[in-house]
Amino acid sequence: MITEVEATLNTRPLTYQGAAQEEFSMIRPIDFLQHNLNLTLPLQNFSESATSDPEYIPPGDARTMQTRYQAEEALRSSCQFTERFWKIWHHQYLTSLRETHKKYTINRRQGRDIPKVGDVVLVSDPVLPRNEWKMARILDTRESTDGMIREVELQTASKRKIRRPVNLLVPLELNDDMDSHASNEINKAPAQVDNATEISHRGRTYNLRPRLPVRYSELEINCIQSSIRPRVIQKILFHIMILILLVTGSNANPPGPQMTCVDGGVLVRGMGNQSMELCADNICEIHRSLSDPYQAKFSPVTTLHDHLVTLKWNVQGQLAVVEVVCKALNFCENIDCWLCLTVLLNPECWPIGAVVLFALLLYMLVALIYLLFTSQ
Repeated sequence: MITEVEATLNTRPLTYQGAAQEEFSMIRPIDFLQHNLNLTLPLQNFSESATSDPEYIPPGDARTMQTRYQAEEALRSSCQFTERFWKIWHHQYLTSLRETHKKYTINRRQGRDIPKVGDVVLVSDPVLPRNEWKMARILDTRESTDGMIREVELQTASKRKIRRPVNLLVPLELNDDMDSHASNEINKAPAQVDNATEISHRGRTYNLRPRLPVRYSELEINCIQSSIRPRVIQKILFHIMILILLVTGSNANPPGPQMTCVDGGVLVRGMGNQSMELCADNICEIHRSLSDPYQAKFSPVTTLHDHLVTLKWNVQGQLAVVEVVCKALNFCENIDCWLCLTVLLNPECWPIGAVVLFALLLYMLVALIYLLFTSQ
């Protein structure tokens, strides 16, 4: 397989040769060792029918035939790998060759290669066999409406004329015109640079005026002063900011009333001796703060779940509002009565109290009925 890969690389076309304009043949790297050497082994002679449906062969000859089949199968697999390498390398080689000619183009002012009549180029053809290259000479160029060459007429080595778009044409690796133009440009470039420098030196004249002496001491003093002044300004601004903060802090208004959640209700601070409105779950009540802090309690039904408590009071004719969301409390622990309907209807909170209350009510009911019947 390595030999086949070397043969693929060494059979690429470098340039062409031909005594007449119509006759040309490619020059390959392998031609320097042996001219017109063919290193491609065709696969048409390998038939797969022998291994898929073999005929009867005597045992003695079968071993010999099996060895030959194995050798052919190994050669076939090697050629398949070579074919795969050829497809990849053929595409990448043409692409790199086209990019190289674009980089080192002849017409450097336009920045691109223009196909000319008489040039020998490679024609990109994806169906070519391995190690086969299609060369052709440009006979005519066709321009489009925008003035660009879009199609050319070619003549192949078999004297057949074909038409191909410009994007399928690839210049050869070695080109006489490119080498000659490149060498001429390299030789002309130093001469042009020397002539330009001589002309510039001869034609330029300067009207030099006397320069004033520079005093470096003054520059150093100015730099020192400019570096000191910003620091003084920053210190003054810093002290002014501190004084403003102290003045605004001393004149600040005292904080207003505050409300916090406690067991069974809320605790209000800072109200003084004034009336206020407390709302819990849309149930509002008017309270008067007799002490500071003042504690307001809510019913266990209200504190059974998370509830929003709103505090409203009057400040110089304006309504002030403070809102606090209190978390849910234990229903049984929030019952603050002994003999009430809440204890009777919730016996799980205080079973003994509920039984005593129920017995008391039953006794009072029986006594009332007895009094009614005995009085008649």
